[in-house]
Amino acid sequence: MATGGNNLYVPREIIIEILRRLPVKSLVRFRAVCKDWRNLLKSPSFIKEHYHHSTHKNPLLVFDVYNRNSIYSLLCSLRYEKETVKAERILEMDSLRRVRRLIGSSNGLLCVALDCKKDDTA
Repeated sequence: MATGGNNLYVPREIIIEILRRLPVKSLVRFRAVCKDWRNLLKSPSFIKEHYHHSTHKNPLLVFDVYNRNSIYSLLCSLRYEKETVKAERILEMDSLRRVRRLIGSSNGLLCVALDCKKDDTA
């Protein structure tokens, strides 16, 4: 899902995560944004996820994973079940060590500016 002229890209998983947190009244208005959003917001799976999120409010966790060949970050949703905590992977992305600054936050979501150099290895 990209914007017209300035080549900004937000991964679909992030858009869904943001939309899941919004009130129904806003989602009804957002069906007019584009065909893709209308189809998403009317889909039974999104409606079920939105309802589940609004009744459970699972916290999110972001952490870096280091292994022999790569460094990457995971965005996970935490679910509490009896005496255990289960982490569900939402998104895998390049390492968050490239985060330059925090832009802002709302309803538990963070907006950050990344350093997106192609030759960045760290």
